[in-house]
Amino acid sequence: MHILSINQKLKIQPISQKQVYTTYITEKTDELLTIAAPMHKNQFITFPLGQILKLWYPGCYAVYTFTSSIVGKKPGPPPLLIIEYPSKFYRSQRRQFVRLKSLISVKVELTDSPKTSYQGHAINISAGGVYLVMGKNCKPGTEINLTLQRPSLPKILGKVLRSYPSTRGAGLWEWAVEFIDITEQEQDKITKFIFAKQLELRRRGLL
Repeated sequence: MHILSINQKLKIQPISQKQVYTTYITEKTDELLTIAAPMHKNQFITFPLGQILKLWYPGCYAVYTFTSSIVGKKPGPPPLLIIEYPSKFYRSQRRQFVRLKSLISVKVELTDSPKTSYQGHAINISAGGVYLVMGKNCKPGTEINLTLQRPSLPKILGKVLRSYPSTRGAGLWEWAVEFIDITEQEQDKITKFIFAKQLELRRRGLL
């Protein structure tokens, strides 16, 4: 399942060119995507109608790529490019992240309703995503701000990929969340936490 959402960041590369830019989705329909014209050296970069583009975005375990062409434009700022909604995605494997089963208290805030927050637990975490146990359902595609309540772990932006009833108790739901716009430094913090926790568990004979 591929979820393209408003404000989602994409990498964009015109076919036959080497330069790669970063853009984001501003509007979407079943047939069209509207993306912001990328910036390079403090200038907006525009392309001619009909230009074929290669675009991609990362998931938890793979990078998803698609091609499209520019079918329209809108003035800005920022100038907007209208492209055809992709009919096919291509999946390429990315490096697997080490995962840790561990109970970590979390605070979840909805990005479109920052004053709304929920408490729950992370039960499985990697530098690419996390599984949460929460007391409510959540619509796939929802973006959340996730605070992992450990001093060494950062606050991270995530997107809910799936939500389904949990077998851990009545009224509980499990959310599969991928981290988005996560930096290498943030990934390193999570990886170091996982390795330290694994070492502790091995010393205690629990792993």
